[in-house]
Amino acid sequence: MLLSGAVAVSAPAATPTPVTLSVVEDPVVLDTSLGHQALRNLMQCRQPTLAGKYLGLASASIDAGFTYRVGLRQSRAGLSGRVTGVDVTLRLYNRKIRIARELPPGSCSYEAALAHERQHAATDEAVIAFFRDRLKEAIEEEVARMGPIAGSEAAITATIRQRLNTVLHKEMEALQAMRQDRNRLLDSPEEYERMSHACNGEALSLLEKEEGPGWFDPAQCSRANEPS
Repeated sequence: MLLSGAVAVSAPAATPTPVTLSVVEDPVVLDTSLGHQALRNLMQCRQPTLAGKYLGLASASIDAGFTYRVGLRQSRAGLSGRVTGVDVTLRLYNRKIRIARELPPGSCSYEAALAHERQHAATDEAVIAFFRDRLKEAIEEEVARMGPIAGSEAAITATIRQRLNTVLHKEMEALQAMRQDRNRLLDSPEEYERMSHACNGEALSLLEKEEGPGWFDPAQCSRANEPS
């Protein structure tokens, strides 16, 4: 999700345009309230795993937004403006690791599932770290290309917002593509085969238990960003 930029207007600055980028990462929440059938129901729109069973599930959301400042100058040729500052925020939030409630905390299968899901959480953090400088540099380059923009105040701010949004959208698409690729590598057939035989087959044995009522609403499937 991309957040449109907010703007502040001031006198033009003579110094180079400062671009700042901050990262906000929420802590991971551990949830053991759902059984494996509910996890399967939750992720029905995603790829199948481990004979249709889920030991766990990691999910999170990533988005970016920005605010920017514009300096205006009135001359005989008319009004012009240029970017005087951009503050970008990259967010990793709604982070949750779900472990099937059939797996007793502290058991071998529980720890194996938790270790796998933590790899997905760590992957999100690594992708954010990789794109932090790349996104900042992309914004700096676009600001440098803009130079002064002529027009009304509304037209100037709209043009700047559109150009910054275009850069942000492109970089976030690349970020999400890398994120999906890296998470897909974690969920390889070989990994599922290993998990199915981990702990002497304890996990599959525990998941044979019948789950009680309270299946997860399938409409909420889209809220989970990454399968695991």
